[in-house]
Amino acid sequence: MKKFITIASIIFCMFIFSSCQMNINSHGEIRQKPLTKEETNLLKLMGLDDKSRIYDCTVYKDVKSIYINIYTLDESLKWESNGSMSSNVNSLNGTIGILKDDTERLQVSYKDQNEISMFKSNLDVYDNANEKSRSIWWNDKASIEYEKEIPLAIQIITSSNEIRSFSGESFYEPDRLKDHDAVIALTVKFSTNELE
Repeated sequence: MKKFITIASIIFCMFIFSSCQMNINSHGEIRQKPLTKEETNLLKLMGLDDKSRIYDCTVYKDVKSIYINIYTLDESLKWESNGSMSSNVNSLNGTIGILKDDTERLQVSYKDQNEISMFKSNLDVYDNANEKSRSIWWNDKASIEYEKEIPLAIQIITSSNEIRSFSGESFYEPDRLKDHDAVIALTVKFSTNELE
């Protein structure tokens, strides 16, 4: 009986430890902000509930700057800049807001303490987007690693009737995103270096 209890305890501990994921490289977290029912209803009222996301960022005190980038995937399957912003981090908590406008263009806002920065992706990528199939993947949450691009959204615009499934990992394997008219990725990166 003692052997059975010992073996059962070992199996139980192995199960518990294997289900705990610990990222030793993590220096904070970014996650979609949980909205109250009232906030959700306001977004629905304005027709923005499926066109926007709000993220809370919690970083360690050694994080000094944030970079938010929008990329487009070129014909050689390389990410090309399509707009960006950067800011020094003045607080351990910040907020990123992302909005898709009527042309599918992404607008990004970043709030840190009392400062708000904003930018939009270049419009030329979205030519005739309303006449094509569109799909977007949104990230729910991610651990922050210094100098690593974290995809928050990947957007596909295509004249094809078919869009293969994709996720945030597709950002690191862009060949999974080929054969579309436009692929846009929005990423965030945190650094221990201050902006000059």
